[in-house]
Amino acid sequence: ALTGTDLFVTYGGVLVYMALAGVAWGSLAAGSPFTYEYAREDWDRAFWTNPIFIETNQIITAVWGVIFTLNVLLNFVKLGLDFPAGLIAGVILPQVGVVGGVAFSFWFPRYYPQRAAARKGGTKMAIPEGITGLKVVEMMPFVFNAEAAGDLEATIQFHLSGEGGGAGYLEIALGRCTYHPGEAEQPTLVIESPAEVWTAIAKGERSGAEAFLSRAYTATGDREVLLRFDAMFGREN
Repeated sequence: ALTGTDLFVTYGGVLVYMALAGVAWGSLAAGSPFTYEYAREDWDRAFWTNPIFIETNQIITAVWGVIFTLNVLLNFVKLGLDFPAGLIAGVILPQVGVVGGVAFSFWFPRYYPQRAAARKGGTKMAIPEGITGLKVVEMMPFVFNAEAAGDLEATIQFHLSGEGGGAGYLEIALGRCTYHPGEAEQPTLVIESPAEVWTAIAKGERSGAEAFLSRAYTATGDREVLLRFDAMFGREN
């Protein structure tokens, strides 16, 4: 008969990956994907109820569920194999799957939200209560319309002054829009604005065109990019 130690040595891989698969699929079934806890460290609290945030984590958790389930099967297969086939099936291939899962978890949140927003048509930005200034700029990729951007490649630098202000920039390329804190090396367009002005424009409380013409904010560089904001981000400029 197998002792507890022998049982774990023989079936340890199966048991470990079965437990991990249970966590992944169980958390999905419970409506709280386990990746939420990790994602919330990188996403502002205001985004946590955003449908795109939820979809992103559901997909990542499902991918991990598939990886862990495949690893359970590989460890079962390993039991009937000799060395080195058993090592490949029970150790190497599962580790390849885990590394792939880590890479996917890093890449997917930087890819999917922009695509999902474009699929939804780049609708008018809904600004959660309490979100102002640079946080508004950080949200802009969520309503980015890749179809409207076409083959545009541009870097848009924001300098927002006052409470909630700071420096950050949007990078548009290959149908994607990503936010980065700090200064861009060679921005295509530079927008300088009081934080409250840009927040009001984003919320639709003030006309962007009126604000620009009245010099409430300034834009230097390629203003053709500015003229495309309405189509790309679903709001008036």
